[in-house]
Amino acid sequence: MKEGFKKYGHGLYAMYIFIYLPWFFYLEGRTTITYTEVHCFLDDLIPFCEIFIIPYILWFFYMIITCIFMYFKAERGEFRRFALALIIGMSTAMLICQFFPNCVKLRPPVLEQKGILTGLISGLYTIDTSTNVFPSVHVLNSLIACVALERNRYFKKSCLLRIANIILCILICLSTLFLKQHSVLDLLGGIVLYIILFVVLYIPDWKIFRDKEVLHP
Repeated sequence: MKEGFKKYGHGLYAMYIFIYLPWFFYLEGRTTITYTEVHCFLDDLIPFCEIFIIPYILWFFYMIITCIFMYFKAERGEFRRFALALIIGMSTAMLICQFFPNCVKLRPPVLEQKGILTGLISGLYTIDTSTNVFPSVHVLNSLIACVALERNRYFKKSCLLRIANIILCILICLSTLFLKQHSVLDLLGGIVLYIILFVVLYIPDWKIFRDKEVLHP
C-alpha cells in the first residue's frame, strides 16, 4: 500500500478540482454585489475576432493533455512544481475575485448568428459570464502549462512540439482579448501572477522538488 501511494499518490493533486469548481460557480452566481469594471484604453483598440474562439476552446484540451503528460512523463519534483503552481495560482485568482469582485463590459452588444464560430461564441457567453475576470485564469494556466512542458526532458526532444506549444500558448492568451472575454489588464494580471509563482516555486531549491525519479518511467 505504501508503494502504491508513493507511485500514484501525486494524483491526489487532481482532487483540487472539487474545491475549485464549487468555488468558481459560487463566485459566478453572486448577483447582489457590486462589480468593479476592469478596463483600459488598449481594450478599445482591439477588434472583436471570432476566429479566436478556436484557441480559446483548445485551452481546455491543452490543459487536460498537459496534466496527463506531466502525470506520466514528469519527475516527481517537476510534477509537484506544476501541480502547486496550478493550485496556488487558481486559488489566488479566486481569492482576488472573492474580495475584489470585478467584471468587463467589452462584449459586442448584439452578436449576429453568422455560422459555427459565432454560435460557439454565443454559447461561451451564455456559460461563462463576464465577471471574475481579473486575473485571467486562461492566461495564468496557459503559462504554467507552457513552461512546465518546455522544462520537461521528454518534451524537449521534439522541436516541432515545442514550437506548437509556444504558439498555442500565445494564441490562447490573445484569444481572451479578441473574444472580448478579458481586458488587457486581466492578461497582464495573469502574467504578473505567473511570474510571482515562478520566482517562488522554480527559482529556490526547495527540498520537496529535488526528487528526480520519473513518475512512470
